This record gives sequence, structure tokens and C-alpha cells, in this order.
Amino acid sequence: MRKHTLLFTSLIILLISSCSNPQKGWITDLDEAAKVSAETNKDVILIFTGSDWNQESMDLSENLFTKKFFATGTKKYVLCNIDIVQDTELLDEAILQKNYDIASNYAVQQFPSVILMTPEMDIYGSFKALSKDATVTTFYEQVESYSASKEKLVSLKTLIEETEGIEKAKNMDLFLDSLSPTQRKSYKPFILEIIELDSDSSADLKPKYLLQLQYMTALDLGEEGDLESAGAGLFSLARSGMLDPARNQEALFMGSYMYAMSETATGNQLVEWLTEAIDADPENPSVEQIRENIEQIKESYAEN
Repeated sequence: MRKHTLLFTSLIILLISSCSNPQKGWITDLDEAAKVSAETNKDVILIFTGSDWNQESMDLSENLFTKKFFATGTKKYVLCNIDIVQDTELLDEAILQKNYDIASNYAVQQFPSVILMTPEMDIYGSFKALSKDATVTTFYEQVESYSASKEKLVSLKTLIEETEGIEKAKNMDLFLDSLSPTQRKSYKPFILEIIELDSDSSADLKPKYLLQLQYMTALDLGEEGDLESAGAGLFSLARSGMLDPARNQEALFMGSYMYAMSETATGNQLVEWLTEAIDADPENPSVEQIRENIEQIKESYAEN
């Protein structure tokens, strides 16, 4: 019993001491960074690098990510690095895949990229590249320049908790519009609640989020390779009578696009559907682009 008690006490001391020690290097697992952020109420600075192939990442590793960088940053932030390497021998296969998935989820296209998140992991800022001449001071000044965006996001989330009915729906809408598009899917419960709260479309929120919800479904189906069903779902919503003319046109256009990508529709069908999209809102500025698409389809199928 004494031995177990001693081990337990030692573990508690170890945990307490580890929490009190400042972070001296990168946290390389986003789940761990999220946990530390929640425990310490510090924002997360998430930096994507390509340490074995991207010259800018190499420059930053040598010139910016110093002891001073960590000593300065960890006073207010949790510092997390997701490294996308090309040499598969540098990282465990599972970690490699997890890192690639995270980069994909956050739509990272340039390296290095920086994403700023609250302790609730809501993104309030990002910048896509860093100068090789960046200093610790200029880096954290750039981070701090997003403080107003953070305050807005946090205050909107607080308002959601403090309001009810249609006002709550409006605050949810403002919050979602301020949130990074890459995180919309994680707030699907908000979208469903907005649709319920604005069931009569009096605030013009239900049509907006019905379409967003259908986009989410279409993306899921697209990832599964079922683009035809993705298109069918968008067409079904467009013809349900629940959308305003502009969103009706958008749904028909995107439904046509999904069918075109699936290669299951004929040229005549695509032209017919795009013409239906034009008729849904003929005065919309998007009509000119749709007409150009129709002409491109006609030329393409004429050549074949």
C-alpha cells in the first residue's frame, strides 16, 4: 500500500511540476497542444513547416525559432509545430499521416504558415508566409495584430450563450461568418440550431444555412467519390422552394458542377441545368459566368 501511495504521490508531483515549467520547445501533436491550451487558458500558435524541403522553413528554424522565441512566446501562447516532411524516414508513418490530415483540414497551401487559435481552438487569425528576416519581436507583433479579431470572435461566442431565440440565431450567424471557413463543419450543431430558430425564414438565415448544410453533405459525398449524389442533393434543395432566387441559382450551378465532375451527365443535360440556374435569378451578376460555362460545354462536346 505504501509503495502504491508513494508512486501516486510522485506522479502528482511530476504532473504539477511539468505544468508549472514553461514550454521550452515545440509541442508537435495538435491534440496535446489543445489540451495544454485548455488547461492554461493560453492561445495556440500553430506553425506548419516543411523542414526537409522548404527553404523558408529551414531559414526560420535557424534564425527565428531560438531560445528567445520560446521564452517570449510561451508567456502567453502554446507553441505547436506541425512538420510536413517529404522524407518518410524522419517521422513515424502514423504521425506523418496525422500531420498531412491536419494540414489538409486547415487548407494549408503555403509553407511556412501560421494559424492563431483561442483555447477553444477557434481560429482568429492566420498568415501564410514569414520573411526570412523576421525577428522574434516582429513575429509576435504580427501575432498581436490579430488581437481585435480574437476579441470579436470571443465576444460573439459569449453573446450566443447570453441570448435566446432569433437573437441567438443572429449571433450564431455573426460568429460563423467571423470563423475560418475550415472550421464551419465542426460547428454543424450551430447550423442546425440556426435553421430551427429561424424556421419561418424571417431573418433570412434558414435558406443560407440550408445551403451550407447541403454543401457539407456534398463535400462528404465528394470525398467518398459519389459526386452524382452530391449533385442530386443540391438539385433537390434548389427545387424544394426553400431557397431565395440567388441561393437557388447557386445550388443549381454547383449541382451541375458536381454532375460534370462525376462524368455521368451529357452535355445537353448540363446545358439544360445551367439554363435552369440562369432562369432562377436572371438579373444576378453571376449569370454572365454561367453563360460562359454553357458556351464552353457546347464547344467541348462539339469537339468530341
